[in-house]
Amino acid sequence: MDNQHACPSKAKLNQVKIEQLFRGVKLGMSTSQVKKLETAKFILQENIDGVQAWVYSTSLFGYHTLLVYGFENGKLAFYGYSFDAGQEYTNDQLTAIYNNLKQQLITLFGNQYEQSDSGQGYPPALAFHKDGLVIALSYDADGLAVTVTSEQ
Repeated sequence: MDNQHACPSKAKLNQVKIEQLFRGVKLGMSTSQVKKLETAKFILQENIDGVQAWVYSTSLFGYHTLLVYGFENGKLAFYGYSFDAGQEYTNDQLTAIYNNLKQQLITLFGNQYEQSDSGQGYPPALAFHKDGLVIALSYDADGLAVTVTSEQ
């Protein structure tokens, strides 16, 4: 037996990562639809400026992260991953995580992305476009995050 089939293909690994990122949820889903799909550990629910935020503890691409779902009028408006909410990483570690996430996202979504200045010496914010979604990577004074929103 050759070793070619022993390890999962790159395409398969990428598919797993895409599933990990998107979690099977779609923007516009109801709170109950998202609740059914989400298997991560629920932490809290809060309302911020009319947005209902649900927070879960999970991991993304091997890093511990908080997952936040934002609902407006009972429908999923956005979701994202916050990597330093627990203050468990140093700035150097966050920079390394940013660089790793950037590579992972380029692998998944290609090298076509918009870049905007985060200022204050932070690396640039990146926005990848896929199927009407914007997958953004940002690292600034507010922290390191990956968010998924619609293009509208």
